[in-house]
Order: sequence, then structure tokens, then C-alpha cells
Amino acid sequence: MLNLKFIILPLLLTNVIAKESRLKALMDQPKVIKSTAYTSPGTQEKSNPQKAANTDEIYEKMTDIPEIQFDWNEMICLVNRERELAKEPAPPLTFSKTLARIAMAHSQDQAFHKEMTHTGSDGSNLLIRMQRNKYAGLAFAENVAWNQVTVEEVVRAWANSDGHYKNMVNPKYCELGASKVLSYWTQVFSNLCPKDNLAANCKGYEKRPSLRTK
Repeated sequence: MLNLKFIILPLLLTNVIAKESRLKALMDQPKVIKSTAYTSPGTQEKSNPQKAANTDEIYEKMTDIPEIQFDWNEMICLVNRERELAKEPAPPLTFSKTLARIAMAHSQDQAFHKEMTHTGSDGSNLLIRMQRNKYAGLAFAENVAWNQVTVEEVVRAWANSDGHYKNMVNPKYCELGASKVLSYWTQVFSNLCPKDNLAANCKGYEKRPSLRTK
């Protein structure tokens, strides 16, 4: 007769080891970043009723994924410090609640589909998303990232990538909105700058060194 105790114990140990391996693999996943920029409003998006209906259904499901709260003031101050220390210094950015909502929708989209990308699940790019929100700026840029934990960690990653860094220190941009949903970060920049934007309180950041080490 088989001794079940000696059969079950190795199976339990195997399951524990497998779970630990999956957890380690998750923790070891790379931290990834991407950037894109648009300097022209381009043409308006053509209407597609069927696609719009599908998009509405997708976005309704995505809004169930909560945004991760983070210190937007820290984000603005770290980016503004990079702008101040850039080879060609740029004026400080203000925080846009509208851009933050646009960034949040895209972070939710990425989180829902488990893919870091500049392309929305409905095929939209940043320019189209800005047009949908009737944003009247003439120049936009977007940085996305995945798997960074803190604000400083993600800004450091962007600062050490040439494309992202150029977006952050570009003097044509004067406002920023950002969002984090699960592990998906999105920054959106624009040159519009409404008067009701929020100015950051960057006291204590004046002597901080650049996060860019390249």
C-alpha cells in the first residue's frame, strides 16, 4: 500500500518552490520606459460609430482599475529641477488636472490590457487622445513607464533616457499631467498652460543634483 504522506509532502514542497519562483520572476521583471512627442495638431480623427461603441465599453471596464495616489508636487519639482539644470535651462512646468485625467485614462488602458504602449487599445495615439478631450495646445509629448515604484525612481529612469529627457526639459512645454495605475506610469506635456494650473512648491529642491547620470 502506498504511503500517501511521502507522496503529498514532495507535492507540497514543489508547489511552494513554484510559487516562490513565480514571485521572484515577477520581482525581477525589468523596468521599462517609452516616449513620444507630437509637435503639430495634425488632422482630426475620422468618426467611426462602431469603433466608438467598442471603445466606450472598454473604457467603462478600465475605470474599475484605481489610480495609485502619488505626490504630484514631487513629480513636478523633480522634473523642474531637471529643466533648471539642463544645458539649455527651461522655465518651470505647472500641474494640469486636465492632462492628469488624460494620463490616467491611458494608464488605466495600459493596466487593463497589461501592456506598456503609447497606442491605446482602440488604436488612438496621444494626438488623437488630446483632440478627443478638445485640448487646444499645438505641441504635446508623452512619457510612459512600467514597474517603477516611486516618483523619484520613474523620473530618474526617464531622465537617463535621451528621448524622455528631451520631453521633460523641452522649453516649448509649460505644463504637465501625470498618473500611475498599478505599475503603469504616464506623463503628458503640453504648451497650452491655462491660468488655473497648479504651481508646485519646490522648497528644499533647490540644491538637489540632477537625476541624470548619463
